[in-house]
Amino acid sequence: MVFSQLAENVLRLRPALVGLSTFIPGLNGLRARVRGTGGSGSARYCYSVWLRHAVLLARFGARLHGASVAELGPGDSLGTGLASLLTGASRYTALDVVKYAYPKTNHSVLDALVELTGARARIPGPDEFPAVEPHLDDYSFPVHLFPDSVLESAADRVQALHAALDGADGPLAYSVPWYTHDSLAPESVDIIISQAVLQSVNDLPGTYEAMYTCLKPGGMMSHSIDFGSLSIASTWDGHRAWGDAWWSIIKGRRPHSLNRLTLSAHLALLNECGFETLHVQRVEDTPSLQRHLLAKRFRSLDDTDLATRVAVIVARKPAGPVPISRRTSSDS
Repeated sequence: MVFSQLAENVLRLRPALVGLSTFIPGLNGLRARVRGTGGSGSARYCYSVWLRHAVLLARFGARLHGASVAELGPGDSLGTGLASLLTGASRYTALDVVKYAYPKTNHSVLDALVELTGARARIPGPDEFPAVEPHLDDYSFPVHLFPDSVLESAADRVQALHAALDGADGPLAYSVPWYTHDSLAPESVDIIISQAVLQSVNDLPGTYEAMYTCLKPGGMMSHSIDFGSLSIASTWDGHRAWGDAWWSIIKGRRPHSLNRLTLSAHLALLNECGFETLHVQRVEDTPSLQRHLLAKRFRSLDDTDLATRVAVIVARKPAGPVPISRRTSSDS
């Protein structure tokens, strides 16, 4: 009984202990590099993520062939962007805060992606990646978006892509940390995507503003956002039980951590920045916490925010100029 109670107390304290450990010099960055991000080291995962976002963006009029694509938080490889280049994108820029992707991984993922696109392979769906959003009605390879002429032209660039991964000039760039210098020129990008990233951005207002600036007028973006605790808590929404002081200990000095902002907060920031929100696709789950168990800041959330576990947002920068007002986040 005593051992059981001790183990339970340790589990409760574990998030705070991990957060405190990030203040040890050198350990924080090392932990991030060793653990990686999961997922994007798999070519099939990257292939699925890119094609899902591409199909969704095309539904709202995005131009894919010849597009300049940027990805926020590519993770363990640049595979999602490589998939975009193999299906006709003109340029890809990866933006991250920690360097997770390494040449050996990138080269092997590229080779596997060449096989997948060459075979016009079916998009890996919920049976293989049940947690990946957006979900599609049809997982067949979208030949209407990527005809043979586009794929064959892109296939001619494979050697150039391998060389670019080794540092040669080419149609891709990897910027780490992206916010310390001008990674993208204003109005230089057609499409921005991210996969389970924006929930872990500390300066979300500044990030949305930066995306607005680099998008061309009429440019579009698609973001899959995970509002769960990402295993920090024992339940999917348990991170909403901690107050701000305790949460600051849990966050520690991680280069990225859950910002705990809700879907409504994301939509409000998009609106303030001047984006047009074209589509919101929500995945719901049953809240595990009654309102009186939530931290004070979350008790007034509406039922939609409390039940939203994942959301995919498609937004567009208007073709005409819209002024941007700088904001501050209450939980950055």
